[in-house]
Amino acid sequence: MRRSLAPLAAALLLAVLAGPVAAATPRPGTFAGTLGVKVPKGAQADVRAIDRATGTLVAARPVSRTGAFSLKLPAGQYVVVGTVVRPGARPAQVRLGVTLKAGQQRKKASLKAKKKKKKRKKARAAFVQEKGQMTPGSVAVGIHPFTGTSRDADFAMLKNGLDDLLITDVVGGDFHERCGGTVVEIERRADAIKELEFQQSPYVDPSTRLERNFVLEDVAVQGLVADAPGGGLQVTISFVDARTGAPIGSSTTGTLRPDTVFEDYDAIAKRVNEELCKLSDVYEVRLDVGGRGNFATHQGAGEIHAVLKATRIGEGAWRAVGPLRWEGLTYSSKTPKCPLIDPVAPEVPWSVTITDAGGGLLNVVWGPQGNDSATASIDCEPDGKDDPDPPPVPGMPLTALLNTGPLAFQVPYAGGTQAITGEVSDGGDGFFDSGTVTVKPAGIAMAGGGGG
Repeated sequence: MRRSLAPLAAALLLAVLAGPVAAATPRPGTFAGTLGVKVPKGAQADVRAIDRATGTLVAARPVSRTGAFSLKLPAGQYVVVGTVVRPGARPAQVRLGVTLKAGQQRKKASLKAKKKKKKRKKARAAFVQEKGQMTPGSVAVGIHPFTGTSRDADFAMLKNGLDDLLITDVVGGDFHERCGGTVVEIERRADAIKELEFQQSPYVDPSTRLERNFVLEDVAVQGLVADAPGGGLQVTISFVDARTGAPIGSSTTGTLRPDTVFEDYDAIAKRVNEELCKLSDVYEVRLDVGGRGNFATHQGAGEIHAVLKATRIGEGAWRAVGPLRWEGLTYSSKTPKCPLIDPVAPEVPWSVTITDAGGGLLNVVWGPQGNDSATASIDCEPDGKDDPDPPPVPGMPLTALLNTGPLAFQVPYAGGTQAITGEVSDGGDGFFDSGTVTVKPAGIAMAGGGGG
């Protein structure tokens, strides 16, 4: 009996020593086929996949003249859109709803396949709205249909497909691939919304239905076309804060010449990727402190209110440096005939560094750099009317950030407030501080501009 249990015991021991087996990463699926429309000579075609739940672009690829394409996609539900753009013709566009399981291979699809009409009753949509989750370090941009026109009929029609070409260049370019950016679908978002409305109908199993949670657009990429001096189509692309409407960074301008339309546009798209890679989400860090000093000869009080705008310095890291100083100083002497005069509050730098700690948390490290102590001079009267007036004595301490902290703490991705205190004292005399450090998301800016 003992011999029969030995192999089992050995197997159990090996299993314990081996530890848990890591969960395998789900394999991506493949969705491949043809556009189902012609790609004429001199035209450019592309295909892109829109995540139905988030409204973001998961993949975008150029398509050859054969119309054949292949996309690697994670398991999910998508709207796949194919576009053909050529001078002198309106852009042709086809689309198809797609559901892929992990590792599924669909290789003979046609985006122009006849779609089955879904029988459903008309009802008010009841999908879950955007839920407020944050992804630090990733800027979401939306590329909008271009505006403007041209007296040249070919260029006037070409304008309608320029946003499609730019989407492909940005999703497949540095902004998305190297700089961690996200591209939000604008032109075809309505297709994703229609599918989500159907997902809430009685015809869809509640356990498998998608819930809407669209990524909100941070930056709107806007294109404007006009006739170029000397011929061709001038294209100007600007970047706008989607929440405030304020311009961000520098616009990019180029000219499309009739014989080199797509080559010229590729050069513009490259510069757009370069500008988008400079974008950073911003964290505003506000320091609010009240301080007082109490001493045998005098007392003082003051406040610090300083703000920094931390921008991205690398993957998962933000930093800013700026000035702080004591303000609103009050002071009084406890020594008869020796008033305090001429307060001095030096301006010193302070910094903040924020890093992504994972798990929905940010590490925040802050602190002043240098001696921020505010001081005043004590000016005593002469002992007698015939005695010389002694000169003021500078350097009487009023307030200072001493032992003020914590200098490192954590807040959620959505921001938060940390209480801070500081004290250096002896028998009731010394420095006493209290206040807060508040961290909150504050829009988008060009990286590297993080001052106060």
